[in-house]
Amino acid sequence: MLKKLVLAITFVVASLTTTAQAEYRLIVPSGPGSGGATWASVVAEQLTKFTDEPIVLQHVPGARNIPGLNMFHNKFRFDDKTIVVSFGSHSVNYLLENVDYKFSDYTAIGMMNLDLIVGHHKDHDPINEVSSFAGTNAMNDALAVGIMICGPQPSVDAHIACWKKKMKWVNGVKGSGILPMYLRGELNVTRDPPPSWLRHYANEPNTVLWFTHGIMDLETGKQIPNPNYPDKLFEDVYEQTWGVKPSGDLWEAYHLARTFNNVLQKVLWVNKGNPNAEKLTNALRAMLADEDAVAAIVANAGKYEWIVGDKANEIRDNLNLMIKKDNYSTLVKWYREAYGTKSKFKPEIVND
Repeated sequence: MLKKLVLAITFVVASLTTTAQAEYRLIVPSGPGSGGATWASVVAEQLTKFTDEPIVLQHVPGARNIPGLNMFHNKFRFDDKTIVVSFGSHSVNYLLENVDYKFSDYTAIGMMNLDLIVGHHKDHDPINEVSSFAGTNAMNDALAVGIMICGPQPSVDAHIACWKKKMKWVNGVKGSGILPMYLRGELNVTRDPPPSWLRHYANEPNTVLWFTHGIMDLETGKQIPNPNYPDKLFEDVYEQTWGVKPSGDLWEAYHLARTFNNVLQKVLWVNKGNPNAEKLTNALRAMLADEDAVAAIVANAGKYEWIVGDKANEIRDNLNLMIKKDNYSTLVKWYREAYGTKSKFKPEIVND
């Protein structure tokens, strides 16, 4: 018993040591237990098997997950042993808020081409009844819900008016607060990335999967069905509901935001010029060639494609080319007028 206790204490102490003791630090911009943090923990555990030194997690929680990535950018990015993981919220924050971090300053070790999943109570009719939804990091999902429940509208202003009539949006709810509110019936619509969806909602008897945002086809750049839920792509569900394909200015704004959000949802970054980048990239490739490691990640997040090294950085660069004045200004308008945020239009990132 004493031996087990000593081993347990040794493990905890080892987990709290710094990169000065020849470890890689993985900054996770959220507290333990979130979907992103759980994903990072599983990936770090598997990736450590193929690196020359262990990977230790450092959680940095904060509003909309911004402080952790800002801290990496301002304090640790020139540390050759520091890695950071980005979440989907970071991509939307990059588009709409003053943040310190810049993805163009970093090298991607690899990214998981993920999706986000939207569901609702089984007895709720979201098209004909008022929906209730919340989540500081769920605003892009709420935009999709707004397009879905309102159908074709003549203008963005008309969409916003419809949204305010058909949606009860609850501001300021953190990710950890959504599930209990949903289970208590205070919300009737919910969303989560695949790791959290599998843990919290996949087997929840009062929940039906409504739609997914889909994933980006890396060859064509188009959105395609989630391979785990192939009949639930947003575009297909919308057309089944309204008899037409989604289109218009708000649709284009949503497509911009969801592509940024999904593609950058789970990315491992180091600073450009980091001498360990190639070593870490090769370790990730080795991990993805290991059946047991892949099985552990699939069990947590579902089966999704990984993009590694140069290809991941190319995709990052192509994402920036999607930011056009029209789709970007519409996205800013929606966030300001639907949610009441102080989102800003940043002309320096526009690619017209």
